[in-house]
Amino acid sequence: MFYPIFFLILALILFFWQISQIISVLAGVPAVYSRAEGIEKAFKLAKLESGQIVVDLGCGNGKALILAAKKFSARGIGVEISPFYYLLARIRVFFAGESKNIQIVFGDFRKKTGEVKKADLIYLYSFPETINEIESWLFDSTKPGTKIISVGFPFKNHKSFKTATHPALFLYQNQNFDK
Repeated sequence: MFYPIFFLILALILFFWQISQIISVLAGVPAVYSRAEGIEKAFKLAKLESGQIVVDLGCGNGKALILAAKKFSARGIGVEISPFYYLLARIRVFFAGESKNIQIVFGDFRKKTGEVKKADLIYLYSFPETINEIESWLFDSTKPGTKIISVGFPFKNHKSFKTATHPALFLYQNQNFDK
């Protein structure tokens, strides 16, 4: 009796994971992962400080936010559109003991301007199509001085003030002081 129940539960989890993957792909933001060393390098490049708020657009499993909280004493907000990864991130944050410092929000980050406005640092690892699509919105939605770090791909219309390789990192600072 144990095996049929086990396989049914496993099948349901795999089905939920696959549906979540499809949702992410259709939204144009499929799951992409960074290694912990690359995430730490990004936060060091951005000079992340204790108490600052990191907003991870497409936070996946929450790894970057947990690292920001544990190694840099930062606070975090993760936005995730995939139901599977949203739940996984919440579970990982809970078990990491960082529920007081990290909030995971479900939904499309392009509709989460309120969360973006709170950021001292935006962390983004997405494909060029998505980066190009959100560039104007992102720079218009962040407060002056907010740093934005893009992993892998640069923005087209803004010049990074710092870069690094392995992984490719592009650091920007919102200079829009007309807000």
